[in-house]
This record gives sequence, C-alpha cells and structure tokens, in this order.
Amino acid sequence: MVKTVPQLTLWAVFVDKDGDSTSDSNPGSQIPKEVAGLKVRAVGLKAGTSQEDRIGQLAGELAAEWEAHPDRVVVAWAVDRPTGVSLAGLDLTTGNLLAVSSQVAAEGAIRALLAGRSVASLVYPPLFTPAKALEQAGLGPAADGERWRIRVTQEPRDQWLEITAEGVSVSAEGLTPLERAAIEERTGPLKATGPGAGRHLLIGSANWAGQGRAWAQAVGDHIPGFTAWNYQLRMARGIVFDSDCMVPIEDFHSPVVRADLALNLIAPASHILVEDLRLLTGQGSLRDGHTMGRLARSEWRVLRDSGRRVAVLLHGTIARDPAIHRSLYPWSPYWDEGSSAFKDQMALVQNTAAALAELEVPLFTATLDMLDYLDNARWLPIVASPADFAPAPPWAAGGKLRVAHAPSSGLLKGSEFVDALLSRLAQQGVIEYVPVRGVAPELMPGLLRQVDVVVDQVVLGNPATLLIQTMAAGRLGVAHVSGRVRRRFPAELPVVEADPSSITEVIASIAADPDSYRHLAEAGPVFARRFHDGRLSAAVLDQHFLSDGGES
Repeated sequence: MVKTVPQLTLWAVFVDKDGDSTSDSNPGSQIPKEVAGLKVRAVGLKAGTSQEDRIGQLAGELAAEWEAHPDRVVVAWAVDRPTGVSLAGLDLTTGNLLAVSSQVAAEGAIRALLAGRSVASLVYPPLFTPAKALEQAGLGPAADGERWRIRVTQEPRDQWLEITAEGVSVSAEGLTPLERAAIEERTGPLKATGPGAGRHLLIGSANWAGQGRAWAQAVGDHIPGFTAWNYQLRMARGIVFDSDCMVPIEDFHSPVVRADLALNLIAPASHILVEDLRLLTGQGSLRDGHTMGRLARSEWRVLRDSGRRVAVLLHGTIARDPAIHRSLYPWSPYWDEGSSAFKDQMALVQNTAAALAELEVPLFTATLDMLDYLDNARWLPIVASPADFAPAPPWAAGGKLRVAHAPSSGLLKGSEFVDALLSRLAQQGVIEYVPVRGVAPELMPGLLRQVDVVVDQVVLGNPATLLIQTMAAGRLGVAHVSGRVRRRFPAELPVVEADPSSITEVIASIAADPDSYRHLAEAGPVFARRFHDGRLSAAVLDQHFLSDGGES
C-alpha cells in the first residue's frame, strides 16, 4: 500500500511587538526563510491584544488557508511562549493542524509527515514501540522522539471502551476526529482479540518501589509458560521506577492512551493483579476526579466478568487501620485521633474495605505487618533486584560507624526522631551520620554498600523494601519490627530492633562493639536471597492465583 504524502505548509507564529519584522527586538527577525525544505510563512499576532483576540486571528487565517487548500496540513511553530498559549487555544482535534514548540520540533515533524506518518500518530504516538520505550527511559532526543505534540484532552462518553471475553472494542462515538484517526490506525476495525489460551499476567498500576516490575519479572523467570508485564500510572511528581510501561497521569486522560493500554495490556491478559485498587484503563469519563474510585470498582468487575482472573495486592498504607495501629505500636504516627493524618488515613481504609467487600478475589499484601489488618490476605514477598545482591565488601565496621537513614516518608519512618538522635550521636563523635534524601532508586544499592548501618522506620512496624535491600547488601539493618511480626517470618529476621526510645542506646552499642552484630550483617544476604530473590514470590502467586483459573 502506497502511503500518501500530505501537502504541508509551515507557519512560524510570533507576537509582532512593533510591526517591524526586521527589528532585532522582534521575534520575527529570527525566523529562517526555510526549514526542512519548506518555505516558512511568518505569522505575526498583534501585540497588546488579548489571548482571545489572538486565537481569533489565528483561527481566521487558518480558515482562509484551508478554504484555498482544503487538504493542506499546517505545521504551526510557536516562536515564543505567548504564541504557544494561543496555539493551544485552537481546535487541535481536526487532524490538519500540528502545533509544535520549537524549530527543532518543526523539523522533526515535517520529516515524519513526509515519511508517511500521520498527524494522529504524532499527537498520539503508540505506547508500545521501541521509540516510546526510549522516551520513557529519558533517552529519546527531542528532535527525533515523540515530544513535539501538544496534548489534546477531550473526554469521550462513559461507554466508549468495552472489555469482554472476546477482546476490547473502542467506540468512535464521542471521540474527536483526531482521536478516531489515531485509534483506527492502531486497531483497524477497532477491536482486539481476547486472551485465548495464553497465560499472561498484568500487574498495575502503582509499581511502588518498583515492586510491580519485580513481581512481573519473577513470574516470567520462575513460572514456565507464563509471561508477565507491569505498568506504572505515574502521578504528578511521582518517582519513576523501572517498569514495562510508564504512563504519566496527564497522558492517561487521553482516550487514545487508555485505548492503547486496553488493546496492548488488558486484551491479552489472562490474569490481572491490581495494585492498591488502582485504575488500569479507566473506561468511563475522568472529568470528575472524585469518580476515580467509582471507575476503578466498575473496572475490576468488568475484568472479572470478562473471564480474566483478577487478584488484588495491597502495599500497605491503603489498608493500615490507624486505630488498630495506634493500639499495637506505642510510637504510631496515628496517635492523635483528632489529627488530619488520622482522619485521612481512616477514610482511606474505609474506602478500601468497601471496595474489597464488592469483589471477592484473592488478596495479597507485600509486608507481614499488614496481616494485622487483613485477615484473608497472603504474604507476597518483596523482591530485591539483581543490583541489590551485587557483590559488596564484607561487613567490617572499622573506624567510625557510618549510619544512614533514607526515608521514603518522614512521617511513616519516624524521621523526626531518627534525624535528631543520630545527629546528636554524630556531634558527640560516636558515629558518622549519612542522611539520604532524593537519591534515584537505581543508585540506592551502591549507596548502601558505602555505609555500615541503615536505620529504616522506627515507628511503623513494617519491614519493607529498604530493609530488604539493606540485608541483600550485607549491611546491618535497624528497624522497629515487633515480636508478633517477626514470628510470622519463616526464619529469624536478622534485623536489630529499635524504636525512638531505644535507638540511641542501640546505635551506641553497635558502635562500641560491632563484632557482636557481625553475625546479623552476614546473615542478611542469605535471608534476602532465600525469601526475596523472586522465587518465593513467584511460587506464592502460582499456588494461590495463577494456577487457579489459568489454562483450561
């Protein structure tokens, strides 16, 4: 099939400050005569007018262009920021206007269009391509990657996306012409087949601490015949962990992106592990942010009714009852039932309980302390990455003890106590304190190997990812893990117990006699490899979820 190369014209749009495009102070003076083989038409917007007037001026000039050349595609390059706002105010959903934000982006767009790419494919690039994977990893150059587009966010009607046993169907009703074109390019007749006889696990969409990806990798490595993927729906300013597919929340509002997720992740999945009761595709409208929970509940029922096996994994906070926690842990961050922290947490837990009551599915939790709140849950061990097990120097706390604290949440880790007490010990010359903040996840394994002791949380009671990484690195972990939780482990947990009342004494004792704690540090890698290298996690999922309702 021969691709049709569109007729193109390039506009360089700017605010004409003084009416003299040759003046050095006028942005129009910097516009080249030609870009990527196309002559550039300089379009000056009147200075001193409102955005509404500038948008109206642009709309009028575009209407005249298309009246003379109905099939022409206009690539509009915003030379300055005010012009970019004006361009964004136009109707960008027709498929014959592509707005970009730089000359480099204009060059890339023109090359792509002349090579046969459509405007729809540039505005809505497929999520599952090598180029998109590079972009998600931060490696795609802006000139050649998919970063030119200005997002179009228009919500379709509630029932635009349907997931059934036969597959995924997308209705064109309620979508813009550009959205319809983008989806039709992906699907042809707007339908994808169902899971068939395949055995495919999808995990999403939280990926806290990279665990969604780690569990998927464990299943793929240790369960014959199963493939597994994860994806992370990244909230604003959220940490990016390694994932098979990462979708920023602002992109998730696009129906095209959610159709991509449904067609490529949901359709082939025979089993779906929903993390923290999160949305996967969002089949209805996202106009009202308060509907997110309602949409998620509807989605889980649809997935289950479509013949796919569904299970739920709760990482922790979403189900930690603050009243129970306060009764079990003297240093609980939820000690004040009148505080906003207590009230917000209680509301979250009640919403979680209501959602779980609507859907009877296998339930897993990532840490053993959560069994205090979830009677019917099974432990799905956290998985340490290969980098966590990389060779490290033997634990030899010679000289001044180097003690680190790397909280993911200061409130939940008890950082107000840890920072003050460790800083005091450092001032007294007992230890060297290494406070860790803002370190990229991939750098953490190397950092742990440069210290002797890691103080994790001292108020919450949950042995989570950082503590597992500490043990895997052969470093001495210090945390508050109650005897009740320790007894749930299949073997003795090689972690030194401490809470705010004892941390000073514990760290001073380690500094004074490190040899007495050497056996715990040396037992860490053995413990971590036995329970947290992915084999046990894959076996738990296989026994209690994947084998039940897998291949017929």
